[in-house]
Amino acid sequence: MGCSKCGREAEIFQDYSGLSLCRQHFRIDFCQKAKKTIRQRHWLSPGDRYALVMSGTPSDIVLLDFMHSLTGRRRDVHMIAVCAENTNCYPGAEALATARGIPWIPIKGDKVPAAYHGDSVCNHLVVKESLIREIPQNASHAGVNKIVVGCTLQDHAAFILRCAISGNLPQYNDGEEECGLPIVRPFMHIPEHEVSLYAGLFLCEYADQVSTGGNREASDPLSRTLERFYTRHPSVPFALVNMGEQITSIMRLKEE
Repeated sequence: MGCSKCGREAEIFQDYSGLSLCRQHFRIDFCQKAKKTIRQRHWLSPGDRYALVMSGTPSDIVLLDFMHSLTGRRRDVHMIAVCAENTNCYPGAEALATARGIPWIPIKGDKVPAAYHGDSVCNHLVVKESLIREIPQNASHAGVNKIVVGCTLQDHAAFILRCAISGNLPQYNDGEEECGLPIVRPFMHIPEHEVSLYAGLFLCEYADQVSTGGNREASDPLSRTLERFYTRHPSVPFALVNMGEQITSIMRLKEE
């Protein structure tokens, strides 16, 4: 199968777009999507100090690599990487952060679980949420004013669906979150398997060190059900995320 852009051997077929992409054009497509998401939401400004949330998944190293490529040459933007203390599930991410010159800061606190305890799996979204709540207190010395997470399209689609089931309105895009800081989500329109593919193609020396003791779906029945449904209907997660954004926009207009 040839690349839809150049005819070279394709690494991926995007069933939602109908495109086959080679290694080079996959990287271009991936980065363009993430940059567009950041640009449209004004998530990058001079003087920003980001805390990149690490939770022990392949998206950690992709997040580090992407944010460094986006801001690494800027003197007016700074980053730190934060993780749960007392866990060894981040060797690849920590090694990449060191290679990119990004300070690595373990977050203390009993409310922050480790991503893995032996072979038992802790929901990675729980780890992210716990770290997010603790960052304003633990990272205040670094002057952090924005939090960056590697949540993917499927993470956000599941969030929208949970809100619908519980009768709550999704408002995950309105800037100030429960922790009091804006949450930046560059991969919110990128499928999870594309984030993993990016890690395997371009960060393989670090991806090999990412813990594989479990995954998000293993501890989340709703996510397992959704994943099977998405296989048959690949456009559904995009529709759910877009619906969530539209609801957020409508709520914002009503408040104004």
